[in-house]
Parts: sequence; C-alpha cells; structure tokens
Amino acid sequence: MPALRYSKDTVLARGILPSLESEETTEDQNEVKIQDLGEGRINCSLDLKSIDEINLEEDLPFGLIDSWKARRLDELKLIDHLLNLRGSNTGLKPIGKDDFVREVNEASKIDINHPGCLPGTGVIVCLWNNSTASTYFLNLLSTLSTLYPTTRFLSIPNTSCIKNYPDQHQPTIICYRNGKCL
Repeated sequence: MPALRYSKDTVLARGILPSLESEETTEDQNEVKIQDLGEGRINCSLDLKSIDEINLEEDLPFGLIDSWKARRLDELKLIDHLLNLRGSNTGLKPIGKDDFVREVNEASKIDINHPGCLPGTGVIVCLWNNSTASTYFLNLLSTLSTLYPTTRFLSIPNTSCIKNYPDQHQPTIICYRNGKCL
C-alpha cells in the first residue's frame, strides 16, 4: 500500500509546517516553470493551427526540444543503469539452502543508489513443491522477473529450505528488502 502524500498547501493549511515569507526558487524549479510555460504555449499555438501550418522552428520555444531530449536521455540512462545492476541475474533463479543467506539476506541489502528508490533491493523467494499450483506460480514469477529486472526472483524447494514444512502451505512467497523479511 503506498504511503499517503499530502500536498504542500494541505500541510501549511493545517499548521503542520510554518509558512515561509519568501520561497527561493532553484534552477531546477525555474526549468520546470519554463518547460510548463513552453508546453502551454505549444498547446495554445498548435490548437489554432492545422498540421500543414505548423513550423516547429518558430512555434516551439528555444531550448524546449533540447530539454525534452535531455530528460529522455536521463530516463534511458537510469533504465540502463538499473538493468546493468542486475546483469545476468534476470529470470527465476533456483537456489539451495547453503545459498540462502548470501542470495537473499545479503543481496537484499544492496542499494540501487537512486533518489527515487527505496533502500535495499527487493528479493522474492518462492518455496515450492511438485504440485500444479507451485508449477503455475513459478511460471508467473518467471514472467514477473522479466518485467521487474531490479528485483531478484529466487526459488527453493520446500524440503531443502525448511524441514517438515507442510505441503498444504505450498507455494509460499517470502519477500525481503534491506535485509528484513517484509
């Protein structure tokens, strides 16, 4: 469940944060304002013209396309960085009891080092047996592992992980992040 987020106005209106007399704007905020202004101008000017009448060099504000290119390149670099962190670990990886601490506990403590990401790496462990439900679930996890390359998906047979673990609880999913079971 995502955390609740309050807008700045709500927090100020409830008196949680004191209001500031003057807010200083940074260069990033100025760029966002310029981009918003540019996009607004584009929308207004493009609404009034037909496709044949549009001249991109005249209708687009100076530097707007460059800022779009830079933003998209930053997104692509982040995606490439995240994919390189995983390397060849994509897919559902089978592990044994001896590998559990290294592959689960220690691997979940590795940080991605990106401002928008939570600390640690997500690790999903599936305890399975030879049932139809386990096979179906392992196939689903294998599909998910390609969609979420920064999360580690591991599978371990129930008998090698926990002795006398009941078959009625199979398959079992255990989620780790930052060295802790969630």
